[in-house]
Amino acid sequence: MVICGTRHDDFLLREEKGEIATRLIFDLSVPRNVDPKLALTPNLLLWNIDQLTALMQPVLFGIDEVKKQLETKVDRYVASFEGKRVFAHHRIFLS
Repeated sequence: MVICGTRHDDFLLREEKGEIATRLIFDLSVPRNVDPKLALTPNLLLWNIDQLTALMQPVLFGIDEVKKQLETKVDRYVASFEGKRVFAHHRIFLS
């Protein structure tokens, strides 16, 4: 496995003649550092940052939705707690 993530402005890994021992390459670089032609190599998987981002979108959307739901529940709980505290405070002064 190769993970590539640099700011280099040219390909660091290029299509070569012959056997490639690596079977999985992640190119996290912007601009890309792995020649996209390597994706045509048999028995080699090449994933770039755009593909990984697209793959993660449903997961990230799900996390955002859960976060919104949790924030709503926490806000409701805090509001109900504050209401009880205010009521208890007023009760003390009314006694």
